[in-house]
Amino acid sequence: MNPQTVQKFSDEFLPEEKELIVLIESSTNGATYYNGAWVPSNDPLAYIEVATGEFYEGNIRLEWLVSDESNWQYYFAPLKAFRIRVRPKKPEHSHPEQRCFMLVAVLEENVTEPRFDSIIEEYNTEVTYEDEDFSLALDREYDWFEGEILYTDEEMQFTVETTDLSELQDILKSFKNATKGKFDRWVATLKVFATEKLTALVNKWQKEADVTAPEITPEHFAQRMSITSILLFEDKRFCIYFDDDDMFWGHAIVVYGDLNGELEEATIEG
Repeated sequence: MNPQTVQKFSDEFLPEEKELIVLIESSTNGATYYNGAWVPSNDPLAYIEVATGEFYEGNIRLEWLVSDESNWQYYFAPLKAFRIRVRPKKPEHSHPEQRCFMLVAVLEENVTEPRFDSIIEEYNTEVTYEDEDFSLALDREYDWFEGEILYTDEEMQFTVETTDLSELQDILKSFKNATKGKFDRWVATLKVFATEKLTALVNKWQKEADVTAPEITPEHFAQRMSITSILLFEDKRFCIYFDDDDMFWGHAIVVYGDLNGELEEATIEG
């Protein structure tokens, strides 16, 4: 690994080392590219600082540097406690609402820590919501409620980004006000917006692949789009995904807006 990259990453953290006992939520499943290397990360549910006994439950992140994208070194087991050595991230490099640490070493696995028992019990308690239109379950790993709704005889993923039941009900109420009894018209409006933003781009893509490709009209574009999932946010904004029928070679067509009727952006992702 490039020594300059190692030093650059190290310089983002304070020199002092601490021992923590962390309660892991889920196995390490992601890494970001960093100056020719990779930074895997893991977001524990809680930690106890060994020297002081301080207990903290909240927004926590562990980060470490590796040279090989295929080997993240520390994977962890879900809902298990580990004793680790870390260095806190410098305030100027930290998110103000997150406690981030550089993982220096794993010192002990499968630590028994009774103070984590109540967190584990709550985490394993199923939380669901049902009404005449929705049947949703809380996914604690992603901090959202999820389920499926039926549209044109196809099941579609439906997700609401909140963990609070009362907030969930409020968001669903706004969604129903915007769509109930007029869902087809609402989807059609999203499609028209997408065609206004993306028809020129789709024809550019088609012509670059085949100069003899027929032009895709806005009407044809809209007909080929099919809605696949709905994601609602806490601020009552939404992100709606459409299948592109291979017009963009399999990329998703995504429309952003809010439940008050404002459409913000249409783009391709994935």
